[in-house]
Amino acid sequence: FFNFVPVVPTGTKLKKHFDDHGEFEGKIIRIPDEESDLYGVEYEDEDEEELTLEELLPLLSESVREDYKRAQRDYEARLNRKRGRPRKSEIIQGSDAENDPEDEEYLEESKTDHAPKRKRGRPRKI
Repeated sequence: FFNFVPVVPTGTKLKKHFDDHGEFEGKIIRIPDEESDLYGVEYEDEDEEELTLEELLPLLSESVREDYKRAQRDYEARLNRKRGRPRKSEIIQGSDAENDPEDEEYLEESKTDHAPKRKRGRPRKI
């Protein structure tokens, strides 16, 4: 799921105004892939064209644009997210208050929560 790049899905409807012919409804029939970064659009008169994302976004409804932007923000947040538990030094450096009791409690708990280290390997015969 971390390699998912947000795209506007096929079947999404749009409207485009052509100067000489008026406004036409269309739908996305092809999304970008490894070969091309263009969206395929088919209009109600069965005419087709390829559009970049920048050309496509203004033609979409406001709700679809907002959904796309939200998915893009979520995707970027997942890419930038650190995994795992924060280190103690990060907690101390990231603290806004100098003596935050919650941080102190966390540090105290982390000292006592760990089980004592066990020796590795097979036990020795006596």
